[in-house]
Amino acid sequence: MRVILAPGDRPEGPGRVAIDDEDRAVDLSSLPAGIHVVKWMGSGGVIEWAVDVVVIVDGVERLTRRTTFADFAPYQQYLDAWVAADPNAPPPAPTTLADAVRRKNVELVAFRKTFAAVGYGHSDGNRYDIDSRSITMLGVLAMQIEAGRGVPGDQAAASGATFTVWDFDGRPRQFTGPDFVEFFYAMSDTRQRKFDHWQVHRAAIDAIAGDTGQTVAARIAVIAAYDVTTGWPANGAP
Repeated sequence: MRVILAPGDRPEGPGRVAIDDEDRAVDLSSLPAGIHVVKWMGSGGVIEWAVDVVVIVDGVERLTRRTTFADFAPYQQYLDAWVAADPNAPPPAPTTLADAVRRKNVELVAFRKTFAAVGYGHSDGNRYDIDSRSITMLGVLAMQIEAGRGVPGDQAAASGATFTVWDFDGRPRQFTGPDFVEFFYAMSDTRQRKFDHWQVHRAAIDAIAGDTGQTVAARIAVIAAYDVTTGWPANGAP
């Protein structure tokens, strides 16, 4: 991705930011004074100055109007402003490794939230809540049933009692004791498998980010292309 930051020494406004040749007005007044233009070419950048600046080369001070940099993080705020200038436009590709990881983690959080949103589909054809609170409450009942103890409000042996569980649509469903235990363990297993799948994603992203055998640019590209819905590249898909 190619980024150009041009401060407000131009007549068309307070500053311009161009990402891959798409140009938008952005306030660049917080850039250091004297900058004429900042250019980022994906893995490194150049600052062109309107005035002479001092750099140290081999211990000797020199005057120059061109300096280089390798960390885009100080300029990320201007990319965010570029996105905000057109909220309906897709965000630009990440420019730093930290940015790539941050964006992918946001996707992973959204992916994990779908666990509760989708719920557990039981063999009776209904879907049930699968959040941690419901799992905990049902687990207590399942253990009481397995131990043959009664449950609050039920004087009969738990194995002979029936239990009401509400599905996603708020309709009551009746389970006998043994059926309820089977239902609970099947639900728990589904939730655990989904959680494990999410952990695989997190571990894969961490492994990619920490792979020093690849260039930073290559790691950014792989993380940006990582698909949280399939598990790539953890499942070996191309």
